[in-house]
Amino acid sequence: MFGTTVVVSSHLDDAVFSCGALINAMQVTTNVLVVTVCAGVPEPNVMAAPLDVSAGFESAAQAVEARRLEDISALTVLGAKHLHLDVLDYQYERHLRVGDKHDLARYERLRQEQINHALAPVFAAASQVIAPLGIRHPDHKMVATASKPYAAWVYEDLPYRVEWPDQMPGMPPVTLKMPCTEAKLIAVRRYWSQLQGQPGWQLKVSERYHAGIANQRR
Repeated sequence: MFGTTVVVSSHLDDAVFSCGALINAMQVTTNVLVVTVCAGVPEPNVMAAPLDVSAGFESAAQAVEARRLEDISALTVLGAKHLHLDVLDYQYERHLRVGDKHDLARYERLRQEQINHALAPVFAAASQVIAPLGIRHPDHKMVATASKPYAAWVYEDLPYRVEWPDQMPGMPPVTLKMPCTEAKLIAVRRYWSQLQGQPGWQLKVSERYHAGIANQRR
């Protein structure tokens, strides 16, 4: 019986953008479950973000519900299953933030605890975990922190790796590279509201992976 490889995704696109070729290759020999952490649907009164508005959405909830469907469609192309957790995307919690650095630190600590708690049962059931390196974005960094102790492999977040290479933490040499494939590009295009056009060259570069802590223990 196949085990389950969990690919941890911060948002509704990150795993496919960063690992789409590997996901498609792995699904031949293992069950692949992409777990998106920050996929919670906001309350109806939460305003749409600028990217949501440009895609034609009237509220944040409408945008997230549509992007959940995009994600399911993309993962179906690659032969993977999905699990959407209910943590809100950081951009939809802006109204909860405060200017005082002590209050902000408390908020970020509680958010990290929320992400850790949401992922704990996922990691307990996984046979292997592939997690983000955590480049630049607060959600990516927090999901990476929660995942690091369990990760057999760590992927470099795309397109952030290309756009902000100076913000990548120090890492050992890359141990695995996967070239972009046609199946990945087809899946990437399913995220129409995120891309609003053809995927840029930043998503067509090779995927890069590093051995994680779980691999290093072996």
